[in-house]
Amino acid sequence: MGLAISQKFAQLMGGEITVQSTVGKGSAFQFQIEAEVVESGKLLPSVVSRQVTGLEAGQHQYRILVVEDKPENRQILRELLTPVGFEVQEAVNGAEGVAQWQQGQPHLIWMDVRMPVMDGYEATQRIKAACKQQGIDPPVIIALTGSVFEEDRQVALSVGCNDFVRKPFRAEEIFEKMTEFLGVRYVYADSALLTTHHSLPQSGEPTLASITEQLALMPVDWVKQLHQAAANVNAKLVHKLIEAIPAEQHSLATALAQLVDDFCFEEIVELTQQPH
Repeated sequence: MGLAISQKFAQLMGGEITVQSTVGKGSAFQFQIEAEVVESGKLLPSVVSRQVTGLEAGQHQYRILVVEDKPENRQILRELLTPVGFEVQEAVNGAEGVAQWQQGQPHLIWMDVRMPVMDGYEATQRIKAACKQQGIDPPVIIALTGSVFEEDRQVALSVGCNDFVRKPFRAEEIFEKMTEFLGVRYVYADSALLTTHHSLPQSGEPTLASITEQLALMPVDWVKQLHQAAANVNAKLVHKLIEAIPAEQHSLATALAQLVDDFCFEEIVELTQQPH
């Protein structure tokens, strides 16, 4: 990660990056931020939220185009949107994105801004210009970027993007944006959303310790498969493995499913790490 971006992240958390250099030996970078100490195992209390499980009946077959050069980022959006019921197309750069738009006429485009061959800014300008020339309604285009700078947001909006979302994004943010711009209506599951918080969990809510204890009751081969699936960010396979969890361990299934829906694959990898 670039030092300018890292410095911005540190400043957002009330800190500052400093450096000490010695000629011929190298440089050491460090930063300090204010944070609360959380005891191990006292994490993941739940707050009420709604988990999207599908699309309400009687709507369009929404076509979504993901334009992104990194395959892992395309996979995350594909794994998020396809199971819900969206028709998802993919492109690996801006030029391919323009071609896919012409061919598939998507309702909404998630557009990475920095890509080889043609970046997202130029691709957005070409799509919007072509729509104006042809007298047709343009698709909704939402820029995706890892930048934390407000200037990049202004650039994205100025070239024709309808909105701007920073990476890493939350699943809820993706669904909310599509409701905002397309009017998409969802079907929700009645479940609690697991999220990190600094207060102690309420009675009966899952903790990291309780999840670890329940995982210890599952077959070793199953845990290994879950670990590998999470390491590969394979949401479909993880969900399939969750379906094999016995009914009496319903809380484990719910906790793991929510971690997947929140793209907390690293947490699952750590929870299923086998001792050496």
